[in-house]
Amino acid sequence: MQEQSEQVRCGNTPEVWRQSLHNVSASGPVQGQLIIKYLASDRRFAGIGQAKAAALWTAFGPDLYSVLGDGDLHRLVPVLGEDLSRSLVEAWHEDLAERDVAVWLDEHCFNPRLAWKVIRVWGQEGAGKLRDNPYVMLTFSTWGLVDAAARRIGLALDDPRRQIGAVEAALYQRLDAKHTLCAADEMRSHVGRLLGGSPSLAENAIRLAVRDGCVFRRIRPGVSVESAHRFGETAHPN
Repeated sequence: MQEQSEQVRCGNTPEVWRQSLHNVSASGPVQGQLIIKYLASDRRFAGIGQAKAAALWTAFGPDLYSVLGDGDLHRLVPVLGEDLSRSLVEAWHEDLAERDVAVWLDEHCFNPRLAWKVIRVWGQEGAGKLRDNPYVMLTFSTWGLVDAAARRIGLALDDPRRQIGAVEAALYQRLDAKHTLCAADEMRSHVGRLLGGSPSLAENAIRLAVRDGCVFRRIRPGVSVESAHRFGETAHPN
């Protein structure tokens, strides 16, 4: 897990930048110049220089946003050819997805620059993953920030996602210390502190995490241990 290296303020994303995330209908030459410059200069839109970007605006005008958003290859191919049209649509959607994630992160006090990491892991489903379960951010951030974000959007203290997240957070801390195993009693204690609940709640959280496949339990003579299961790979004991 990577800790955040700096404090950021919630909702600090400039409004102009927020508005650029949406397919806004543009009607004047200034807006045309903005999208032309953006497509021509951003390295994600490889192969789209000034001339091709201008040709797209000439062909579609304000409809260019919806053409790209809809992935309308039938209309793009006559202007750019098939290969370049496909790569442009893919890059456009990835760009929108990253910005959508960045806005969510900013609104919940994370560093928006984590957006590209979220997209690298979950692709265009990144924003949906965060909205469905903020605790997936434990891969990149701390329990305190993630738990606060989840509580802000209304997740209950005993929500299964929170319980599983507490187990993952405890094991991420173990992994950061180069350990892949944790004694069950120690794990229950750690999870209980994160959840602020009873030992039974901590034990239930561990059961949920095992069932969910986030961790697995090993039984050794006289001791039960919890073992980390990170990024879909079974961890090995030290």
